[in-house]
Amino acid sequence: MLDYKIRNARILDGTGSPWFRGEIGIKDGMIVTVAPYLETAAIYEIDAEDQIVCPGFIDVHTHDDLAVLHDPVFEAKLYQGVTSEVLANCGLGCAPVNDRTKHQLQQYITPVLGSYFDNWNIKRFCDYTTALKNGRSTMNFVTQVAHGAVRIAVMGFDNRIASRKEIEEMVALVAEAMQAGAIGLSLGLLYAPGCYADRDELIALAKTVAKYGGLINCHLRTEGDSLLESMNEIFEIAEVADIPIHLSHLKLIGEKNWGNIHRALELIENKRVKGLDVTCDIYTYTAGSSTLMSVLPPWVSEGGIEKAMRRLTDPASREQIKEDMKRSVKGWDNFVNMLGWERLVVSAVASERNKDLEGMHFLEIAELHGKDPCDCLMDLLVEEQGNVTMILHQM
Repeated sequence: MLDYKIRNARILDGTGSPWFRGEIGIKDGMIVTVAPYLETAAIYEIDAEDQIVCPGFIDVHTHDDLAVLHDPVFEAKLYQGVTSEVLANCGLGCAPVNDRTKHQLQQYITPVLGSYFDNWNIKRFCDYTTALKNGRSTMNFVTQVAHGAVRIAVMGFDNRIASRKEIEEMVALVAEAMQAGAIGLSLGLLYAPGCYADRDELIALAKTVAKYGGLINCHLRTEGDSLLESMNEIFEIAEVADIPIHLSHLKLIGEKNWGNIHRALELIENKRVKGLDVTCDIYTYTAGSSTLMSVLPPWVSEGGIEKAMRRLTDPASREQIKEDMKRSVKGWDNFVNMLGWERLVVSAVASERNKDLEGMHFLEIAELHGKDPCDCLMDLLVEEQGNVTMILHQM
């Protein structure tokens, strides 16, 4: 006898075959049979009422690394049909951890991963994978090791080229993570401190991951005017390291660039023809989300959030930020210059005093406060200590 029988279902079995009407038998928590009709009786029967029944969805790009430890049930994803997740994307992750730079790491990941730091006992990457295994979550996971966490553990937020010794330390941390079950290395080359990394550092880490059969998953350094240059940068690294490369949320930012995404797709196809294992995923909508700190020039974040906050209150630094935002700077996606203030929307703040700004773009905020939108942005970041996320209407 079966434990459960699901009947009157339109079944998609995940093989790519067309759906078919059928019944599903479940015993001891496992699907044991799928057929057009099941004669075996069941203790419980579920009428699917002609709805689709299919395998759970795999969410390949998430930032739920800490949330799934905080909430093992995780209904938010289950209600969307998601049963498996890929963690630690965009170079954002919660391990490895260095006690000396732990606070910097936590400040770095909070806007995206949340502030679930109660009973924080994660140091090595294996501590994190053990926490996932012991968390009794409803979800299935695979996780990457995040370049941002690795670099912070070794160098903090130093805006400089890594020394040979520092690269060796990062290589050791990545190797340890791969041995602990990471599937690869995720890069967030748009964000500090990932944007401070050079070719030699990235190749050394990529070669380490390749030894363990892993992959590189990259948020590109730029996604606007110099998208193709950024793609070629990471393709060269992948070719030298002989490693598969996946591009996260491939897009082309800026109204003047819209319609030219075919050039990026052609570049991917050409690389695939030549033997590079390259894939990508995309947004299914025309807006993206990120930290509001990523609007600022990369030099502002040097040294971490606390030093960035001091720069945002320094009159000379504020004027330099305003000047930088008026022009295009090679190697930096200047969102304001490419999109305009009306396409930058505040999505979430940490404190109650600024909750009324959530859902507003910066021209509306500037009008509300009677100030320049750039001043509004910098003031908001200072008030929230950098913990602000935004929606970018960019594609």
